[in-house]
Amino acid sequence: MENEIPKWLPNNKPKNTRSPRNKKGQFIPGTVPNPTGRPKGSVGISTTISRALREDSHEVVAVVKQAALDGDMQAAALILNRVCPPIKAHHTKVNFRFNPEGTLSDNVSDILKAVSEGHVPADIAKSIIESLGALAVCRQTDELERRLTVLESIDGT
Repeated sequence: MENEIPKWLPNNKPKNTRSPRNKKGQFIPGTVPNPTGRPKGSVGISTTISRALREDSHEVVAVVKQAALDGDMQAAALILNRVCPPIKAHHTKVNFRFNPEGTLSDNVSDILKAVSEGHVPADIAKSIIESLGALAVCRQTDELERRLTVLESIDGT
């Protein structure tokens, strides 16, 4: 009984037919992977599951609501998050000295100075510094690409 397929789940067994592919495993141009296509009116697994869950949704909502009224804080949080979702953080514009051609450490120092002077909140400074870290990775990649191009031109490949 454990391995039995539920009645509401369609019995879609994969067919053993394979479309012709090239050596890389790609479909050969002009061939269709599934020539018959999906049968008209067939219902997918996710649709079937959604329909089955929707049938009992009113009862589930009533149970969760009653649990919340009885003091279950998780149930209350679940309902409140659906009715009035948490407010997303809103960041205001901040001003600090940024030199895109300067060193990253100089820019981080300037950001930290702006934090210490109260011009930039610490959480926003953290985000900006993380962005500078991403910029550092981009610059490293650009530099490696430039060096590789120079080496390839010298080697002649």
